Amino acid sequence: MEARKSYGQFCGLARALDRVGDRWTLLIVRELLLGDRTFRELEDALSRISPSLLTKRLSELVDDGLVIRNDAPRRSKNVEYGLTDDGRGLEPVIIELIRWGSRWMLSGPADDRVDPRWAPLALRALLEGQPARRGRVHLDIDGVQVTVGSSAGRRQVTAGHHGRQDATIAAPLPVLLAVAADALRLQDSGAAISGDAAVARNLVTGGGGSQTGCGKLGAAHAKGAAMSELVEMFDRSTARFGDHVRAVADHQWSAPTPCEEWDVHALVNHLVGEQLWAPHLISGSTIDEVGDRYDGDLLGDDPVAAWDAAVDPSVAAFAQPGALERTVHLSYGDDACREYLLQMLTDAAVHGWDLARAIGIDATIDDDIARHLLAAWTERQAMLRGSGVFAEPVRVADDADATARLVALLGRRP
Repeated sequence: MEARKSYGQFCGLARALDRVGDRWTLLIVRELLLGDRTFRELEDALSRISPSLLTKRLSELVDDGLVIRNDAPRRSKNVEYGLTDDGRGLEPVIIELIRWGSRWMLSGPADDRVDPRWAPLALRALLEGQPARRGRVHLDIDGVQVTVGSSAGRRQVTAGHHGRQDATIAAPLPVLLAVAADALRLQDSGAAISGDAAVARNLVTGGGGSQTGCGKLGAAHAKGAAMSELVEMFDRSTARFGDHVRAVADHQWSAPTPCEEWDVHALVNHLVGEQLWAPHLISGSTIDEVGDRYDGDLLGDDPVAAWDAAVDPSVAAFAQPGALERTVHLSYGDDACREYLLQMLTDAAVHGWDLARAIGIDATIDDDIARHLLAAWTERQAMLRGSGVFAEPVRVADDADATARLVALLGRRP
């Protein structure tokens, strides 16, 4: 057998490329990430590779400890190949390469092969890790099943259908990739949608914009990947607030809240208004320029839809690259956008507590968020007292949890 070529460099990248840098090698790994394959199945999936070259690449991968084969005769086309632990270690590399390479997919597939089995990896590259409200969507992609859900405010993509879905979408792979990249609106895609369309849009539609100039498909992940810790906390807090809004029973909209001047309807209306203002202020608008367009009732007949429509652009505006370094024009004067986000995070978390208490559900604030806000507002007590927005602090036990200490600092009785 011909000796393997080497870059001859004492470098991790060079050593990696010595093993997986040859043509077809990473595509073989991609196929095996989707499950064990026989030689014939690999031939079918990689239709342009010759049998001799496929044999060579598999032998090299086996020799390098990245692939294992079963005990069938060596030359049998029924031999099954699978990845070792070292081979599976390439999975995040494959995902990142799919994401990076998506910039060259904007023109569509043309005559290229489209295999719906690639959907889980492709959608993971474009969607996974991005901020999302709670929910679960089942995708049917020409017979291949994929689930997009959320965990800790982030999207998760898994092969197969899992759990009870809020919505179902059926569409070809190129269509769903365009939707996931925000290059095509879901409602304009021709996809068959059943169930909660708002949840479907939130979980399957990607984010646009790019710092790298790679176009929407290549950049769809950028918003989630670059999200600062503070924005991530805001996203999580607004997601929790949205869950509380969904839990309000019809008879509870007039119920009192710990904010004595507001009932449940007024409190939710206030938070919706804050989210609607945010994109304008972050983009540089002044209070006068926005004017009174968000005065009055913003909830209409569907408070949940009103909240969902308002919150996604708000989170996206804060998540823009460089947004937190801007100056915003607030009612009390100019301030750093990062300080504005702290105030918005406080309102989402603490008014979420107010809403939960009003409707009788668990009001606990995520511990890391409560601790962060407690430290921030302890440092800003002079500003807190001078604002007139919060009541005087309430005394709590020394061993009270972070949620109790935070709401007490802001004038509420835990």
